[in-house]
Amino acid sequence: MGAAAALSVGALFALFGPQGLRLTIDPSVDAVIGGLATEASATPQLIALFEPRQPLDAADVGELARITRATAKLPGVLSAVSGVTAAFPADIDGDIEMASLAQRIPRAANASGAQAMITAARDETLLAGRLFGADGQSVAMWVDLRARGAAAEAEAALEVEALLRDDTVLNTAFDWHLTGAPLVTQQVGSQLVRGLARVAVLIALVIIGVLVASFTGWRVLALTVVTTAAALLWTLAGMALAGFSLNLVSALVPPFVLTLTLAYSMHALFGVLGKADPLAAAERLLLPMSVTGVTTIAGLMALAVQAMPVVRAFAMSASLGVLAGMLAVATLLVPGLLPCANRCGPRPWLTRSIRLLSRWAGRVVIRSRRYIVAAALAVLVVGGLLTMTVQPGASYVGDLGKNHPVRVQFDAVNAALGGATGFDIVIDSAATNAMVQPQVLQQLDALEMWLEQQPEIGGVSSATDIIKRINQAFADGEARLPDSAALTQQLLLVGAPPELPRYLNLDYSQAVLRVRTPHDDTVTLGNLFERVNTRLAELPPGLSASLRGDAVVLTRSVSQLTSGQFWSFAVAFIAIFIVLSLVFASVQMGLRAMLPNLVPVISYFGLIGLLDIPLGPATALTACIVLGIAVDDTLFYLVRFNRAARALASEERAAVRALRDTLRPVTVTSVALILGFLCMAATGFASHAQFGVLAAVTLAIAWLCDLLLTPAISARSSIVTLWDVLRVDLGAAPEETIPLFDGMSARQARLFALLSHTHTIEAGEHLLKVGDPGKEMFILVEGEVRVWVRADDGCELEITQLGRGATLGETGLFAAERTANVTAVTRTRLLAVDSDTLERVRGRYPRIAALIFRNLNRIQATNLARSTQQLASNH
Repeated sequence: MGAAAALSVGALFALFGPQGLRLTIDPSVDAVIGGLATEASATPQLIALFEPRQPLDAADVGELARITRATAKLPGVLSAVSGVTAAFPADIDGDIEMASLAQRIPRAANASGAQAMITAARDETLLAGRLFGADGQSVAMWVDLRARGAAAEAEAALEVEALLRDDTVLNTAFDWHLTGAPLVTQQVGSQLVRGLARVAVLIALVIIGVLVASFTGWRVLALTVVTTAAALLWTLAGMALAGFSLNLVSALVPPFVLTLTLAYSMHALFGVLGKADPLAAAERLLLPMSVTGVTTIAGLMALAVQAMPVVRAFAMSASLGVLAGMLAVATLLVPGLLPCANRCGPRPWLTRSIRLLSRWAGRVVIRSRRYIVAAALAVLVVGGLLTMTVQPGASYVGDLGKNHPVRVQFDAVNAALGGATGFDIVIDSAATNAMVQPQVLQQLDALEMWLEQQPEIGGVSSATDIIKRINQAFADGEARLPDSAALTQQLLLVGAPPELPRYLNLDYSQAVLRVRTPHDDTVTLGNLFERVNTRLAELPPGLSASLRGDAVVLTRSVSQLTSGQFWSFAVAFIAIFIVLSLVFASVQMGLRAMLPNLVPVISYFGLIGLLDIPLGPATALTACIVLGIAVDDTLFYLVRFNRAARALASEERAAVRALRDTLRPVTVTSVALILGFLCMAATGFASHAQFGVLAAVTLAIAWLCDLLLTPAISARSSIVTLWDVLRVDLGAAPEETIPLFDGMSARQARLFALLSHTHTIEAGEHLLKVGDPGKEMFILVEGEVRVWVRADDGCELEITQLGRGATLGETGLFAAERTANVTAVTRTRLLAVDSDTLERVRGRYPRIAALIFRNLNRIQATNLARSTQQLASNH
C-alpha cells in the first residue's frame, strides 16, 4: 500500500502544476476532428441576431451601427458587418452610390423617408436573408474573429457576448441571440465540466450504494472508494503526462474508469471475503484478473484503427485506466482486505437471492441447453441483419437539449437566416482572371441557382450576386451578369463592396460560394454533400471545386466510423479470440468463449439499427468497450468451471457449481456497471446519454448471457487453461520418456494430461484387480508398480515390474474385464484415461488424438508381440 500512496502523490504532482490543472478541457469541433481538419474554414465566425421589439426605425439603425462598430473594435475581432453597415448600391439623384443604410439614413428628410430607406435595405438582394432576417425586422451581424485556437477563439467570443450584455452599449429595445462555433465551444466546455462533476457524484453514490447493499463492514466501503478514486487519479495524471485533453469523447474516460474499477473491486471482494485462506484466494484471482485486463485493453486498443485521432486518444486513455484499475485493486484493495477477510462478507439477503437464482438458472441450463444456444444464434442472425441498417451520424449543437441556452440561440438564428451552419464551396482555376470570364460566371451562377433549390440549403452568397447587383445598378435594368470580363472588372473596380474579398481573391483565380444550412446533423449534411459533389463534378475542365468547413470535415470523419467501426470490432474480436484461445489452450474453446460476448455486441448494433440511432463518435465506442468488459465475467466463470470440473469430474455439475460461485460477483458487478453507465445521462449531452443507456442495455444482455448461455456452452465442454498447462507436472521430457506421448510436444502432452484424471496411490495399494470391469487405462508418471496374477495354488505369480512411462490397463479399456492385478511398489502418480477422455481429445485436439491412438496401437502391438514371444518360449 506504500507504493500506491507514493504513486498517488506523484500523480497529484503530474496532474497539478504551478499554473493549476495540467489536463486541459477542449470541447471544440477541432478536438473531435483534430488532425483531419485540413479543409476547415480559415476564419472563425459569430452570428448575432437583433430583434427590435418595435418596428425598426432610424434610431434603431443608429443603435445597431454603433454596436457593430464597437464590436469591430474588440481586440479579438477581425471585422464585423451588419444589415445597417453593409454597403449596397442605390440610385441617388441619377448617381450610383455604394453606401450602407447607416450612412444614408441621416440624409432622410423625415421619418417616412427614413422608413423608405429601411424598406429598401430590407429588400436589397445583397442583404435580404443574410443580414436581414426572414421576418424583415431582425438584423444580423456577422463577426469574423482575429483569434486562432480554441482558447483564444472562446475568449474573443466571450468579449462579444459581454459587449452585447452591456446595457450601456446596447439598449433594451432589442432582443438578441448570439451563436457560432467559438461561442458554442466555450459554452459546451462549461457544460462538460458541470456534467462530469454531476456524473462523478452520481457514480460515487452508486459505488457507495452498491457496496452498502452488498457487503458488511465499513472497511470494505472505505477501501473500495479509495481504490476507485486512486484509479481515476492515476488515469487523469497519465492523460496529462501524455498530452491528452478532455473533449466530448475523452470525457467518457473518467466514468468508464470508475465503473470498471468498481467491477474489478467486486470480483476481488467476493473472491477474498469470507474465505478460509484469503491469501490463497487472492492468488487464485491472479489469472482471471490478468486475462480480463488484457482482453479489455485488447477491445479498447482495437479502436486505434479508427481514423479519428480523438477515438485513438480515447482508446489509449481508457487502456491506461484499465491498468490503473487493476493496479489499484492489487496494491490497495486486496492487501487492505486480508486483515478483515474473516470479519466482513456479503450480506445474507444477497447470498440467499443469488443461491435461488443460480438454482433456477442451473435447472434451465440442464434442461434447455440446446434451446438456449439456438436462441443465441437466432439473436446473432437478427442482430446482424439490423446491423446492416446502421448509419453514421452526429450533431454538435443538436447534442444539447432543446431547452439548453446554446441550442435556443442556435435555433433562433437558424429560423431567421435560413441557417446558422455554414460551409464553403471553393472554385479554383490555374488562370488569372478566370473567375471574371463570362462563361465561368455563368457556371457559378447556375451552380448557385442549383444550390438554392436544394431543400437542406437556407441561402447562398457569392461573387455573382454582387456582380449582378452592381451591373443592374449601373445599367438600370435587370440583374444579370456582364457580357465581358473587362466590364466585370470595371464594375468591381468602381462598385465592389468591402465584402468582396470574402468571395473573390485578388487575381480572380478563386471564387467562394458561402452556403448556409439550418441542419447540423451529419446524416442530413452527408446526403447534401454527396449531391453537391456530384453537381461539382459537372463543372467544365479547368475548374476544380472542393467543399470546406468544419461541417464538411466532421461529416466526413463521422462517415468513416462505419468502416472504422467494422475494423475496430474485427480487430477486437480477433485479439480477444487469440487471448482466449491461448488461455484455454484451444481454438475451439476460444470460439465457444467468444459466443456469449458476441451476442451482446451484435445485439447492440441491432438495437441502434432498430431504433435508428446514428453511429457517432461517442456511440461508436460502445461495442469495443462492451466486448472488452463482457468477456471479463465470462473468463471468471470459465476459470471457476474448470476448477469445479476437475473436482466433480462432471461438466454438467461443474456448470451449475461455477454458476453458483460466480453469479454473485457477476450480478453485483453488472448492476454496478449498468448503474454507472446510466449516470452518463447526467452530462447533459445526448450522445453521452445514448452511450450510457446503450452500454447499460448491452451489459444487461451480457449478464443474461452469463446467466444462461455461458453455462449452456460449458456444460458439454472440457476446459483447460494455460495456467493449468504451465502447472501440470509430467516430469522431465514426457514426450521422450512416456511412450504414449511419443511425437508430441511437451505442451501437447500436458494438454492431454489435463483432460485426463490424476491419481496417486501409496505403496502396497492395489490399482487393478483381475475380473474388475475395465473402464480406463493408466499411464505411470512417477513411481513403480508390479503386475501379477494368482496361480492355481494361490501363490502370487509376478509377471513384470513397470516404472515411469508404462501404460497399464489398455486392454481393459476396450475389453470387458481386467486380466491382471497391479499393485504399487512405491508411491505412484498416474494419469487415468477413459473413453470419454479420448472422445474429448478427439473433438478438441484432433492432432493430439491422432498421435495418442497411433502410440496406443504401437504399445498394444509391442505388448502383443512380447506376449507371443513369451508363449513361444514356454512351449
